[in-house]
Amino acid sequence: MKTKIITILAVIMLLGLPVANGEIVLTFDDIGEVTESTLIPDGYGGFNWEDFYYMNAPELWPNSGYNNGLVSGDYVAFPSKFYESGTGRITGNLYTFNGAYLTAAWRDGLNVQVDGYLNDSLIYSTTVVVDTTGPTWFDFDYIDIDELKFSSYGGVPNENYPYQTGYHFAMDNFTYIPEPTTLLLFALGTVLLKSC
Repeated sequence: MKTKIITILAVIMLLGLPVANGEIVLTFDDIGEVTESTLIPDGYGGFNWEDFYYMNAPELWPNSGYNNGLVSGDYVAFPSKFYESGTGRITGNLYTFNGAYLTAAWRDGLNVQVDGYLNDSLIYSTTVVVDTTGPTWFDFDYIDIDELKFSSYGGVPNENYPYQTGYHFAMDNFTYIPEPTTLLLFALGTVLLKSC
């Protein structure tokens, strides 16, 4: 009887404890060196990347918002290689999207809409405004999602970049927390086994 009471109390205490899970920051600097813009490979960070590319900004576009958007290293991610588009999707297992640094590539006052989905249902939607001058951190805190969709529109072309007018933006330091680990289940199982 005493063992069962101790087991029940241990389970209650474990249920009240937060599962330790740290943030993961994707800098896009550890994918591999490239000489041109290249698709982010599926599996990077545990995600599938649709229409998302990465590049060495100082080498490819030193005079652009891509280069101005660097936070760590020399690489940034950006959606869609095609000039007029600024859309891309990131899918994976359940996770919390904390935030990222975003910078407009060519247009000031660029709107970036970030939608979070769970099982194909829209759960979150936020539109932020970015400029070409430097990175801005945005807290999204999209909890328990399995898909992100980015799309950009609006803004006005920056006169310093007259050769490009597309709706692209740079993203750096994509920060997320994966689905809670099975640590709690493991602990519960261990307690229950010991009580048998």
